[in-house]
Amino acid sequence: MELKDYINVIWKRKWWVIASIVLVTAAALLFSFFLQETVYQASSWVVVKEKPLESSVLQETISELSSQPERSLQTHVELIKTKEMAGKVAEALELDLTQQELMARISVEPLSNTNIIVIKAADHYPERARDISNQYAIAYQEWRRSENVKEISKARGEVWEVLQATKDEAIELSREIEARFGNQAIPEELKVEQQIAYSYYVDLQRMYRELSISEDLMSGGLEVIVDSDAPSSPVNPRPVRNGVLAFFLGAILGLGLAFLVDYLDDTIETREEAQRLYEAPVLGEIPRSRELEGEQRRSSLVMVTEPKSPIAESFRALRTNIQYVNYERQLKALMVTSAGPAAGKTFVLANLAVSLAEAGHRVIVICCDMRRPTLHEFFHLSNAVGLSTVLVGKKTFEESLKSSGKRNLQVLTSGPLPPNPSELIGSRRMNELLAQAKSMADFILIDTPPVLAVSDAAVLAPRTDGVLVVCGMGSAKRDEARKTRDMLQQLKSNLVGVVLNYTEEARSYGYYYHYNHTAK
Repeated sequence: MELKDYINVIWKRKWWVIASIVLVTAAALLFSFFLQETVYQASSWVVVKEKPLESSVLQETISELSSQPERSLQTHVELIKTKEMAGKVAEALELDLTQQELMARISVEPLSNTNIIVIKAADHYPERARDISNQYAIAYQEWRRSENVKEISKARGEVWEVLQATKDEAIELSREIEARFGNQAIPEELKVEQQIAYSYYVDLQRMYRELSISEDLMSGGLEVIVDSDAPSSPVNPRPVRNGVLAFFLGAILGLGLAFLVDYLDDTIETREEAQRLYEAPVLGEIPRSRELEGEQRRSSLVMVTEPKSPIAESFRALRTNIQYVNYERQLKALMVTSAGPAAGKTFVLANLAVSLAEAGHRVIVICCDMRRPTLHEFFHLSNAVGLSTVLVGKKTFEESLKSSGKRNLQVLTSGPLPPNPSELIGSRRMNELLAQAKSMADFILIDTPPVLAVSDAAVLAPRTDGVLVVCGMGSAKRDEARKTRDMLQQLKSNLVGVVLNYTEEARSYGYYYHYNHTAK
């Protein structure tokens, strides 16, 4: 399929697309306004400091804390989402919510390429949404502070134990030196050892004091940024957003349905499709008419009753195209048929015959449809004598011809319906009748039953100079068109062209109709 084919499908099935867009968009808006609960969302930020403790001594003492996996942002995120945090928040705010319900109302995510964690809380009330997000950040900061205090307290206790042990060792060393040497000179190496022990003791005392201070000042390594204002607009429902998304979703769904329906629809609806299926040019397009529908159209000679109508003009255009196709004047006997019933083949044949006669051509119309003949009704003729009468030898061809009431146009009706139409049409006398008709007229138009209905058309097609297939737009099936084309090709028949019946009224015809009526 080319781009124009896709456009044609969309235009042809546009109501599927429009209906889908309207329904999906309307459903989304109704859901937003009447069924979706109002939800507000508030946010708080937690900034994770890269160096939570400034004391160099403390960093040296518990430096491994900063390299633990729990210091990563994702670890903080998972800790914030625990039941313990939910319980602390619910208790602090006195919420009538379970831990699971509260956890379902928050989302915790790290902000890309930063040390920031965003805590979002959703609730039906804006103030409560703000309080929940803020309290989560505060509760986590307090929890981290308590955890860090515990770690520092543990470290301070360990330093205290070492400090006491060092103090005892220094005292023991001083006593031992005094006992051994008294007032004598102390060896230099013992002096150095005593000085090192004293310096180590002093360092431990300084470290212990700094740990005590850090324990009092510990902030948890986190900075909390809370929002004092409640959210002013809800995040749900958002009818504008939902409507836009529903519009595009409806468009996609509608396009899918349009192409699905087109794929499942087996009817021929475009000129290009008819040409492709029949592998023959479209020689004419006969438009619809509100004044001529049903039985009235099937038995109407619009070339006589409405000579200036758009339909009459379409037959003149068909006549012109046939004249161009027959520029070598080798197409005298034209069989007019269709793939299936209700295509309007007899209507096309009768009006085309009148159009050719008006142009000065001698025309003979022969009704070879000896099963459901209707040609005589167009010209208001009796069907007591006709083709079947001639083929069985009861009447001659000249005796059976009837005047149509139009100059240059004669009609041979079907005659009484025989029990064996195919045998009569395939007889030698039929060949003689066609040869005699060719000698008497410029065009012989032959009406036959549909190609796929019975074998009559297949028997007659090879004996004619060309075949004109009438395709009823909106009712003709693609599979029928392929079978008709294949059958005519197997019979080596000359498929001259296709006439599209029941098409939408073309602009040119409408202009012609308006022009002629204005000129009156």
